[in-house]
Amino acid sequence: MRKLFKTLLAIPLGLAFFWLVVMKVISRVAGAFGVSGPCPHELSRLVDNPIRRNAVPRLLDWVGIRPGERVLELGPGPGAFIVEAARRAGRRAG
Repeated sequence: MRKLFKTLLAIPLGLAFFWLVVMKVISRVAGAFGVSGPCPHELSRLVDNPIRRNAVPRLLDWVGIRPGERVLELGPGPGAFIVEAARRAGRRAG
């Protein structure tokens, strides 16, 4: 039973290590030689997922955006925070 558990645990940990470490090294080496490309579309589920969408209101509560403020969202991705942040800031007078 322990051997099965260790095997089942080793598979996702090995895949995570491969993806987070080995692929990063390969990407850096390729970048040093001028070879680069965009993020694969298959990874879009990691960026735009229900867990992240549910966290947006809590994070914006923590930030404390008030009506009339200006909001600038910087970062990669589909703009997960900007729509809710703009709704909270409202229209600017003037």
